[in-house]
Amino acid sequence: MQLATCSSERKWTVSNKLFRILIALCGVFGVAALVTHFSFPAQPPPDDANLAQLAEYASRYQNALMASAWLQAMGSLLFVVFTLGIVHLANATTRFSGLITIVAATLIQAISLLDTGFIIACVKAGVSHHAAMMTVGYDLINNLGTGDAVGHLFLITPPLLLPLGFVILGSSVLPRLFGYLAILLGSVIGILGIASLYFGADAVVTVVMLLQEFWAVAAAITLMVQTRTPVSTGSRVELYESLTV
Repeated sequence: MQLATCSSERKWTVSNKLFRILIALCGVFGVAALVTHFSFPAQPPPDDANLAQLAEYASRYQNALMASAWLQAMGSLLFVVFTLGIVHLANATTRFSGLITIVAATLIQAISLLDTGFIIACVKAGVSHHAAMMTVGYDLINNLGTGDAVGHLFLITPPLLLPLGFVILGSSVLPRLFGYLAILLGSVIGILGIASLYFGADAVVTVVMLLQEFWAVAAAITLMVQTRTPVSTGSRVELYESLTV
């Protein structure tokens, strides 16, 4: 009986560590994909670009823009999987903070796919010389100050890091510092989201979003390299019950 218990505990520990590593990799690769998406192709058309400039840009960088669109969709998905993995490890899927995190993650992924769809539509419209679609699509996704309605949706969506911070503070899945920083960044993003509707805040928003990416990478690395496998109180109870039945 004791050997069986030790075997079950070892199996659970290995499985849990592997899950943590996979979730951490989702966070790292998700951030890498999103950073790459925002980095190329370089030198986009100016905000007041005419139809000829937009069409020429779409035709010249068609493959790069398609790759960028794919990176956004997959990067957002991996980032969402990373955050939901933290919720799962914290045993918070039925807690209020966990449920709000799941809702926020779902909304962010949906908006990301919407933005990706407009990128693809702009490229296709530019190549096929569909002027109306190209102009509308470009205005909907470019520059927070002059349009970018989809970008504003990202900012006014419930901040993902805010409830995730409470999830982290309610468990030992990550050091508490990550929970406090997540709440701080989430709160700032929420305030900037409202402010961006009335004032130009491109530079500040960019800086805060970069800090969010740094937070995600640091959290992912910490999750991966921790030698001990910290779990929430609920998880400890479940593990004890599973080993004593």
